[in-house]
Amino acid sequence: MKKARFINKDLDDYIKWFRVYIKIVNKWGFILEDIYNINESGVGLEFTQQFYIIGPEEEKDIRVLINTNREWATLIETINTIKETLKPFFINKGA
Repeated sequence: MKKARFINKDLDDYIKWFRVYIKIVNKWGFILEDIYNINESGVGLEFTQQFYIIGPEEEKDIRVLINTNREWATLIETINTIKETLKPFFINKGA
């Protein structure tokens, strides 16, 4: 699904989506400062080696197998519609 969205070149699809988006924002009275985009990334902790993933620029979904005996955390980054950001933060397993 993500790849289909990424390679979609039909401008009408985007226009339709944003028209629905604007209707919802107006209907519920959302304030632009309160609309955020959130990006999450998985991050492995306690790596002992440095490695690089090299692949074609068009292919954003490249995966690599690594030792699964690692602790993982989620990095959260945000930005709102007027370009304000919150400080990035990690979510990880508690003690």
